[in-house]
Parts: sequence; C-alpha cells; structure tokens
Amino acid sequence: MSDSTPTPAPEAPEQESAATRRRRAQTAPALIGAILATLAIVAFLILVVVRPDQSGPTRVDWRAAAVDASNAIGTEVIQPAVPDTWTANFARVHTETVPEWEVGFMTPRAEYIEFSQVFDSGGPVFAAIAYPEGASGEIEIDGIVWQFFDNSSFEDVGNDEYSMYATWPDYFVALNGTADVEEFHELASAVAKAVQAR
Repeated sequence: MSDSTPTPAPEAPEQESAATRRRRAQTAPALIGAILATLAIVAFLILVVVRPDQSGPTRVDWRAAAVDASNAIGTEVIQPAVPDTWTANFARVHTETVPEWEVGFMTPRAEYIEFSQVFDSGGPVFAAIAYPEGASGEIEIDGIVWQFFDNSSFEDVGNDEYSMYATWPDYFVALNGTADVEEFHELASAVAKAVQAR
C-alpha cells in the first residue's frame, strides 16, 4: 500500500517574485522615512537646544560705580586711569564694617587683576593680608613703594598668583590676580598717578 500523503506543490516563480517585489517596495519608503525622521530630530536639536551665551564676559561701568562708591563711603575713591583696552567684570563697594572699594579688571591679555581700596590702613583687615616678612620683595613705582608676593610657583592659589599692596595714612590698596607682572605694574602706576592727582 502506497503513502497517500499529498506532496505540497512548489511555489510558482512568479509568486516568489511578487513577494520579493512587495518586500522591496515596503523597505524603500521605510528607509526614506527613517532618514527623514533622523534629520528632523537633528534639526530640532540644532534649533531648540539652549546654546551657550556667546556675548562674551560681563562688562560693567566701573567709573560710574566709583561715583556711587565715593558717595557711599563719604570720600573720593581711587579711579586708576587704565587704558580703554582694560575692562571690568565687577565693581562694588562694602560699607558694613570696613569700607572697601573693589574692581575686577580684565587685562588686554585676558588676565585678571582685582583692585581693592580698603579704608583700614594699619587695622585688622590690613593685618590679615599684609605680611612684610613674607613678601617676595618691594618695588617703587612712580614714587609709591609696593610690597609684592609672587605665588606663581605654588599650587592651588586661585586668583592670587601675584599680589601687591601699598599703604597711605587712611587706606591701603591691594592688587591680586593672574595677570603678568608688567600688567600689575601698569595698574600700580595708574593707582599712583590717580592718588597724586587728588
């Protein structure tokens, strides 16, 4: 007795080609759709995601702030005549305990020097920052003797790589920052000239 199980008929070649054509027809639009979706996401990220502020560093009118500081302290504060290529990123006055006038200067070489005029010559604030025995040396600039501290060889000194201070009967001036020594001397000269012009 023979096996009566029917043998499946092979698929016709024309049916295979129709299925293949259908798969190909579905793959092309899907691929194009995926590419368009990817481009849309990239465009969204470029247009919508917040970009960093490219307006540059903050600049303040420190000369106008000096007028306010003079009024707040009750005496004229020093306004060093720095070149226009120097800018300030802050200018403030403190009157709570010891009056102090501060300006943060950015030099043309994109370095920083903080100028501070503290009305505490010989007082506790002066004693806290002035250590003549620890000074690297002293220099006379336009008739004013400055003590200076070179901390550039130390680690983790922050904005105090180099410092200078000079004293007057009613106040002292401190300069500290990351600028070149020549720029410190330029600011010290401007301070000396501003004091002498008063």
